[in-house]
Amino acid sequence: MRFGYLACLCALCLHWGVSSADKGDPQPGSTSAASLAVALLHASETPGSPYLLQVDCTDQKGNRAFELFPGGAAIWNRRSQILLTPAARSDLLKRLLERGYPGFEDSYGGRDLPVKSAAPARISCSIRIDIQGLQKSSVQMAGGKQYAPLLELAAELLDEAERFAGSAVTPVDLGDALDKLSAGQLAPQLLQLRFLELPGRDSSEPGTLLRIVGGQLSRQAYRPGHAPEAPTLQP
Repeated sequence: MRFGYLACLCALCLHWGVSSADKGDPQPGSTSAASLAVALLHASETPGSPYLLQVDCTDQKGNRAFELFPGGAAIWNRRSQILLTPAARSDLLKRLLERGYPGFEDSYGGRDLPVKSAAPARISCSIRIDIQGLQKSSVQMAGGKQYAPLLELAAELLDEAERFAGSAVTPVDLGDALDKLSAGQLAPQLLQLRFLELPGRDSSEPGTLLRIVGGQLSRQAYRPGHAPEAPTLQP
């Protein structure tokens, strides 16, 4: 039996994790430092250049996070919308360059787990960017040696974004979020839609997973119990 369901989820009302493996996002490590540096420099000098930036960190100020979408709208602390100015968005890219982010490793710290252990390593800090078709993530795993440049950069980026938290828009629930979206008080990039069609019980054909995230539509095959395939962006 085949069936589908449509879940209308506002990103402001969801918890987004620093790990993107379950989203089928491109894996870090495929982007050269030089290519990323060129992209960051070009975008920092071109107001309005689109990019996606995610920062999540736990430090002496507690846990803070933001997800910045093309256009300047961002989710602050997984709950509120903030709007960054073009100058602030350019400044974030300049900080990434100045701190040498393109040359950061994919991960730092952590500890070796027993072979039979399935417990995932905890992450205490992460920075991820998607710009001009290039993707990079760098994370500080809990435990092991701390990489100060990554932690300091994350704190600087979070401090910059937090300057705009005073004018944040915070919906009280999903219904309120959708009302604010319809009224133009929330940016459309913050809306997430997901449609899942499961394969038939005895069918060899995969199901389909459609997503609208950040204003982009993607499609991927879905097989229960199997690792997800990479999504394909749809025009």
